[in-house]
Amino acid sequence: MRASVSKIAIFLFMCFFCGTAGEAQEGLRTKPGITESILDTIVRYASTYPNQTQFSIAIIRNDTVSYIGVLKSDGRLIQVSNEDSVFEIGSITKVFTSTVFVDYIMSQGIDPDEPISRALPFRLSQSEQDGKAITYKMLSNHTSGIPSMPDSIDSYIKRNPENPFVEFGPKEFEHFFTAEMRLHFSPGTQWEYSNMGAALLGFLLELRTGKALETLFQSKVFSKYGMNSTSMERSHLQDRLVHGHDEAGNPVSNWDWNAFRNAGGCLSTARDLTRFVLANFSNDPVLQYQRQRTFRVEHNDIDIAYAWHVFRKNGVEWYFHNGGTGGYHSNVTMDLARRRAVVVLANCTYEPEERYLEKVSWKILKAIQ
Repeated sequence: MRASVSKIAIFLFMCFFCGTAGEAQEGLRTKPGITESILDTIVRYASTYPNQTQFSIAIIRNDTVSYIGVLKSDGRLIQVSNEDSVFEIGSITKVFTSTVFVDYIMSQGIDPDEPISRALPFRLSQSEQDGKAITYKMLSNHTSGIPSMPDSIDSYIKRNPENPFVEFGPKEFEHFFTAEMRLHFSPGTQWEYSNMGAALLGFLLELRTGKALETLFQSKVFSKYGMNSTSMERSHLQDRLVHGHDEAGNPVSNWDWNAFRNAGGCLSTARDLTRFVLANFSNDPVLQYQRQRTFRVEHNDIDIAYAWHVFRKNGVEWYFHNGGTGGYHSNVTMDLARRRAVVVLANCTYEPEERYLEKVSWKILKAIQ
């Protein structure tokens, strides 16, 4: 995420990171699953990034996975082994929050259309508009009308631009919802990406279960799908964490998410995210439920599932989510019909055009035969 308020408020959690890797080998080479076409795409885009940018990429074709790691150093691209290196993944966290939510819809009978005001321990400054109330589902699919970020976030960014959420704790979180929040539209009528809405969904899940979301992630998602290197606890993964960089290639600090952690606080690896993709290729009932469409964005090529975005155009239908923090970008995109997918993690916020890493990921996906 950038230190600019406008970028934060629009797509807060979409960025990149860099650091240590396995043994490096100069030059990029094809190997099974990594064709010349895929390699050319990687080289073309990776070359534009500053030195010390590192990419960890997984190419998934049916049940076969190929990994390729790339480090830019002294103007050259070097092949590295980094599929088990840890990156901040930002807003991909929201997908896992909704996975837990769907699990409880199916196993505990949570009604996704239940108004959230019934469960909250505090009174929202605005819980409905035009007779329409905010529901759990609306938090998951970004149709609640809740702003993406508090207006006051600018002051936090100015005080600590490299770690903007460190002082935004539970008291500030509750104050926003009880005193500051004004809905942007009637709930359920429009789509507008909302980090605060996603954070509130995680908070509600914690209230309903009496467990921290990290505990729910571990029991309902990470251990279930073999994602042993994914967590919101950075200290658990510190030994394999790559360092993040800003768009100029300068090292930056990791973010302490505080009250925003439910919307963007996870760290993971290309191997773990690949395991989650492969689970989505299976007949897992929770993941199947999570992928059902819940909203169509008007005048756009996007549908919304439970946290997943669904790109649909000219017969193509891809499920995707991206993420970004102060030093990292990430993207997961799945073509379920062809059983193809790509995972791209990076440690640099370089973005010469909007959603640049997403474009890189999608070009790679198109090249998978």
